[in-house]
Amino acid sequence: RIVSGAVLKNPLYVEQLSFTDMIYLGAALRAGVSKDFSCIIPYEYWSNHLTYCDEIDTDILKYLAVKSILSVSVRSDVLSISSIDVEKNNFSYYMNLVVYDINVDPGKNKTFDDIINQILEPSFSKVPTNEVLELWQKIAYTECVQLFDFRMKNFGLPYTIGKETKAFFNSIIPDFSLANIYSFIYQATKTAAAYYQEEDVSKWQAANSVLSRMRTTVERVRSGTYNRWEYERPKECPQFVLSEYFFNSALQLVDRYWYSTPHNPLP
Repeated sequence: RIVSGAVLKNPLYVEQLSFTDMIYLGAALRAGVSKDFSCIIPYEYWSNHLTYCDEIDTDILKYLAVKSILSVSVRSDVLSISSIDVEKNNFSYYMNLVVYDINVDPGKNKTFDDIINQILEPSFSKVPTNEVLELWQKIAYTECVQLFDFRMKNFGLPYTIGKETKAFFNSIIPDFSLANIYSFIYQATKTAAAYYQEEDVSKWQAANSVLSRMRTTVERVRSGTYNRWEYERPKECPQFVLSEYFFNSALQLVDRYWYSTPHNPLP
């Protein structure tokens, strides 16, 4: 009863949703909408996640919940509720275990299924530039982490994504395509692995050299003393749901996005 009362929210009209709201909701629907379109199934059971990082997926679900676009459904399993505060008529829950209701009102002359289909297969006639650039930056950064993780693990190099690495990727995304950035990652990890094998250094020392190698390559490319290479996307790193929804459906760039930059998308 407490859960039922606490989750009741006034539904939002589609027109009230921002571009970012629509992107996050659309991706969440593609990843986890139930077969009858009535709800979003628990994150734990999604066959495809929003991004490469569970932490980022959780942040997106929090974003949608805070804005009341998604709300915890009374259909959630009791084990998905972590605690209940009777005095405050409130509760806490496990974000990966609850069922989410889609708190959107179809309005007049439309059914709920019409709205879900509209969001699943969007047709944006006009997109706001600032929000596009901000989302592009966030999604491209996650793709950089995915590519970096793949190459480091491929060579057995230990690593953590620290502030310096995060700042580096975010600094080059506006000016370089993912095809360019993957070439930086590929060459730097390949050279670092050779450094480990040939110079009798520890794996940590070799791994720590990757960032400086990427940074050196970027500096040379910017100065015009090194070619700007474009590498194809590795098949081991498939495009994730949020990226597909944003680049393929919303911006309709499809494969061109891999070779585009936020400020210079290919036509």
